[in-house]
Amino acid sequence: MAHCVDLGEQFHSSSYFAFAPYNKDKVYNWAMRGLERSDRLMLVAEDQPSQEIFGYFVANISTFYFSDALVSEEEQMFLHPEKRGGPTAVKFMKIWEKWAKENNASMLYFTAGAIDRGNKFDGFMKKLGYHPTGPAYRKCVGE
Repeated sequence: MAHCVDLGEQFHSSSYFAFAPYNKDKVYNWAMRGLERSDRLMLVAEDQPSQEIFGYFVANISTFYFSDALVSEEEQMFLHPEKRGGPTAVKFMKIWEKWAKENNASMLYFTAGAIDRGNKFDGFMKKLGYHPTGPAYRKCVGE
């Protein structure tokens, strides 16, 4: 789990949330609690034969705040920059879709709110059958 926390720090430092200090202990404890939850999906990508973890994916399943219908939301997906462009992200997405369906989710919701999505990412999501739902906006206090 510690290697995933280190990868998370790399993700954090390249995200819109880099302004906030990264707390490894807090992230580690959050991840360990997540392993015990049946409503959370946690995946890792491991290089063979080195067994080095180079990516992870986390999603949850819950009800909408306005309905008892279930929705599965992606919480984080990160791949080491050197490992992007291969099949891993698609594999993560397909496993997530299967898990959500098996758990009766009526919708999947992917929020790439921590990164600059760009045309390449939009093309990737559309190829997998996802539809954009609009932009996200952020403002740090004091800006």
